[in-house]
Amino acid sequence: MAVSPGGDGRPDPAAASTAAEFVEALRRLKSWSGVGFRRLESRAAAAGRMLPRSTVTAALARDTLPREDLVIALVRTCGGDDEEVHRWVTARRRLAALRPAPVAEPAPGPAPARCTLPADQAVFVGRDKEIEQIVSTVADAARAGEVVSIHAIDGMAGVGKTTLAVHVAHRLKDRFGDRQLFLSLHAYTSGRHPADPADLLADLLAADGVDARFLPPTLDGRAALWRDRMNGRRLLLVLDDAASTNQVLPLLPGTPGCLVLVTSRRILADLPAPVPIGLDVLSPDEAATMFARLAARDAGREVAELVHACGHLPLAISIMASLYRRHRSWTIAELRREMRQAAGGLLTLTAEHRTVAAVFDLSYQHLPAGRQRLFRLLGLHPGVEFDGYAVAALAGLPVPEAGLHLDELQRDHLLEEPAYRRYRMHDLVRSHAVHLTTAADPPETRAAATGRLLAYYRDAAALAVSVTDPHERRRRKTTPADSPLPDLPDAGHAGRWLKNELANLLTAAAHSGPDRPEPAWEMSVLLHRHLRTHGQYQEAESLHQHSLDLARLAGNQEAETDALIDLGYVHRAQGRHELAEEHYGLALRIARRRGDRSGELYAQHGLGHVNWMRGNNERSATHYGRSLAVAAEIGDRGGELAALNGLGHVGMLLGQYEQAENHYRRALRIAGDLGDRSGELQALTGLGVIRLKLGELEQALRHYGEALRIAQDSGNRAGELYALHGLGHVRWLLGQHEPAAGHQTRALRIAQDIGDRTGELQALVGLGHAHLAQHRFAPADECYEQALRKGRELGSANWQFEALQGLGRLRQAMGQPAVALVQHRQALRHATGLGQLPDQARAHDGLAHAYLAIGDRELAGKHWQVALDLLAKLGTDHTDDAQTTGPRIRAQLGELRGGR
Repeated sequence: MAVSPGGDGRPDPAAASTAAEFVEALRRLKSWSGVGFRRLESRAAAAGRMLPRSTVTAALARDTLPREDLVIALVRTCGGDDEEVHRWVTARRRLAALRPAPVAEPAPGPAPARCTLPADQAVFVGRDKEIEQIVSTVADAARAGEVVSIHAIDGMAGVGKTTLAVHVAHRLKDRFGDRQLFLSLHAYTSGRHPADPADLLADLLAADGVDARFLPPTLDGRAALWRDRMNGRRLLLVLDDAASTNQVLPLLPGTPGCLVLVTSRRILADLPAPVPIGLDVLSPDEAATMFARLAARDAGREVAELVHACGHLPLAISIMASLYRRHRSWTIAELRREMRQAAGGLLTLTAEHRTVAAVFDLSYQHLPAGRQRLFRLLGLHPGVEFDGYAVAALAGLPVPEAGLHLDELQRDHLLEEPAYRRYRMHDLVRSHAVHLTTAADPPETRAAATGRLLAYYRDAAALAVSVTDPHERRRRKTTPADSPLPDLPDAGHAGRWLKNELANLLTAAAHSGPDRPEPAWEMSVLLHRHLRTHGQYQEAESLHQHSLDLARLAGNQEAETDALIDLGYVHRAQGRHELAEEHYGLALRIARRRGDRSGELYAQHGLGHVNWMRGNNERSATHYGRSLAVAAEIGDRGGELAALNGLGHVGMLLGQYEQAENHYRRALRIAGDLGDRSGELQALTGLGVIRLKLGELEQALRHYGEALRIAQDSGNRAGELYALHGLGHVRWLLGQHEPAAGHQTRALRIAQDIGDRTGELQALVGLGHAHLAQHRFAPADECYEQALRKGRELGSANWQFEALQGLGRLRQAMGQPAVALVQHRQALRHATGLGQLPDQARAHDGLAHAYLAIGDRELAGKHWQVALDLLAKLGTDHTDDAQTTGPRIRAQLGELRGGR
């Protein structure tokens, strides 16, 4: 007998020309390995294989070919690798195809099998849609007399594919009275290769009563015989745990009247199934019901949290239910404690023999080595979803190669694909990947992979932001990317990328610690504009606060300044003005101490905004003026644009309309030069306000309409909010009260959605005006009262004025002039304290109407005259109040004087 090609003395099975020589080679292999029968059995058991001593002894004592699975187990236990096992299996199959029919008559075989289905599950929950899909398709096929009905059921390990197939088979078996057969194809059976289709056909034909002496030697011959014998039969066949379409196709009958159910962890895309069934985890309610029925004892309300921790995976739920049923003294809380304290968590808990980890590991072990490595590293990804570029960076692979691996892992149901080329892992699969990478990959390998991923997200975010906001001058890293970056040719693509990847970018930053703080600092600077533009203030606050904490730990004052400025914006947008002023003030002191002119610029700008929000208009103008000077000095046109928009707003509040308009128009030109759509939007909104106050309502509509288009095109929700408010205000002044209410309602919804408390105040007041104009007094009162309460909470004198002025108008309309007097007096005090002449004129007009209603014509006339004088001082006949205009006041004064 020849030895193996390796020259180490092992016998070569290819040299065997008869079954006897093959068995002799197996004997020599056992002798060469030096392992006795007892050790063979124990060594095989340790590896998860069955190799009883009696079976091996009997096989080696005969001169007939042993079973293929026995050959595989014996060769592996004797130390053979995959290549050597393949040589032995190939030799056995060659000899099996050549062996002549035995001379002696064989013992009679078993009678044909009619039903080999496993028992149905006593507890079966859910899957109504999938069952109905199969049952209705079978019924349709029967009515049409069509060919065999095939249903491929695929899904991740433990999701219940076999359970569903067996349940459906039992439900339908009476329709297929000739045979109901169950056959395992062993794609993922421990210690076994996937079954050979020729051997499977031999089993099927034997189950149909075919004498082994008359089996065709070839696969095609056996497949043809199988199809011929099933012709006209009503067969139900369950092919469980298929490895591939090629393994299944030879087993399919080809005539009408048959049903085949195929289960697989892989998507068998080439199988001629009418509608493949991808099995997902159970719904939360189904999962809770399954646990309760399996546990057979009360689980209480905590069961929802438990099955959520199981990822709603049937296998995990059944294991936990078995534990709960067995340990009758345990509570659900104690069961969860056991799960948390187990070395591998839920993955390694066992009720008797099964574990989730073992089931998942069968899928993992069948992957090629490179895909195993990538799967392990996916456990290091900090987010929920990822794409091929991120995975390429994580694994250090070319993007096409990473994409191929991801596609195959999705086909194996180790990944899900919720959107085009975006992937995620079930929580338990992720836990398994984490366990694997911790055990198999050295710390330096894991650290390098994480470093590549964080660097990729930093560089890709910098690229996206440079496309969406090319004018942005804030500091960001410009280190060339080590990994390929996505193609982001325009702002639309870049904006969608930022939206899709934002959760990953924020999670990457959150995973930064004192040993690696840079990702948090970099993401904080890169994402600040995107987050505030889209009104994602909570996410922004968490990111910037984390960056600030790490900056202070590291003593990095540059990063500290950036984080303070960005936190200041978040606080002011949510109405926390004192906190915002504190952050901006500290940033300003640090920036001045360091000579950081850019930091000084943005801190001054923030202080300007906070002060006008708090009604300190003169102080606000001072800060904006200083930020404008610094911007001009250092050549920061983006900073100049922001300062001009701020100065325009303060000038408008103070009634300095011409000066304010000049600021806004300068800002608009700079925004156009820079391509800064956000800055352009702010300038247009400001111009709309001025046109509105000057009574040029058609021009105001055009400005607000253009601002709204920009906001919606760029996804700027805060900008959309203020444009809608402006449009609503103009519609109100035009007497178009229903459209006005619609605009303000939309604005209010956005403000509440993004947490913009100032925008909420504006929309509430505007909506109150629209309701009042239509004599809907109750909703108007609710809007004004809410605005007053929220204005007091924020310490905003301006919005307290607006709410009180609205309430005064409302009480006047309701015939309560004495109450209106009180509210207009309070409004006047706020307007006077703010130094806002247009609002003082509005308050005097309200007082005049109230005095007239109580019969004091003299005081009414005095207040109207003061209002008229204020409008003259402003150089206009209009305010942003439909009732406070020069013509109306003069008409009222004329009636008073004429009636004396």
